[in-house]
Amino acid sequence: MSIYGGLPNFQLPDLPIPESMQEKLPIILIVLAVIVTMIVAAFIILPNAGGVINPSISVNWKNNPLDLRESTSSSAELTVTLRNNTETKSDLTLDVGTESEELIVFCPYTFFTNVEPGDSRVVTCLVRRDPNSNIFAGTYTITVTSNLGTTKTSLEVKTK
Repeated sequence: MSIYGGLPNFQLPDLPIPESMQEKLPIILIVLAVIVTMIVAAFIILPNAGGVINPSISVNWKNNPLDLRESTSSSAELTVTLRNNTETKSDLTLDVGTESEELIVFCPYTFFTNVEPGDSRVVTCLVRRDPNSNIFAGTYTITVTSNLGTTKTSLEVKTK
């Protein structure tokens, strides 16, 4: 017995289920549970699926990992594709950078005018080490920012 004198008992009324349905009730409940689960999963997955199928910003590397063991002046190429998936933006901006002081990122084009919905622009940026600072082996994060969104990628550097 509890301090407060016990818990009240209550019972839900029995629902009248026809005998023909009683045999099929477990199957119906399982099917309903599967349908509800699929609907909930669709609401969670589908809003994010558009970015995976047709992303606004996609990146591709050439010479990643960047091997500086033989030549310290080697560079990596980061190809950025900006795809206008919106109806409202006709001018696209691009900013590629890193918080690391050991790397220099150079992109020749950072502003694009009159990019119609469905069109894309491709920019190849050079990523190299800053000759005025020491660089260590490891993974460096590169952030690509546009008025279409932001994405992050990484460059692996190999040194002696």
